[in-house]
Amino acid sequence: WIRAWRGELLLRRGLPEPALAELDAAIAAHEGFSSSWVWRGQALLLLDRQDEARRSFEKAQALDPGDAWPLLGLAACRERAGDARGAGELVARARALSPGLVAELLGAA
Repeated sequence: WIRAWRGELLLRRGLPEPALAELDAAIAAHEGFSSSWVWRGQALLLLDRQDEARRSFEKAQALDPGDAWPLLGLAACRERAGDARGAGELVARARALSPGLVAELLGAA
């Protein structure tokens, strides 16, 4: 899982391409770690690869349906695709799972 965390660190440093390489290696080693898929989706969004990002977030959600992060990633994909209503519905689902996280990220209770 060290490669997954290294990928997250690279994302936080604004380096999506090397982050994606680390995350792909992490997934190859341990496909069931949902956070790797979420971070991969974020890297792909930064690289403007929306369809691949959506698939990564969907995989993360399938692995951990109780995690709000994949839903927020899917909401970002929907918003970029011009589906504000669909994005809002996903944010509402994420808020139901983790109200504090969503409030912190969106600045609203």
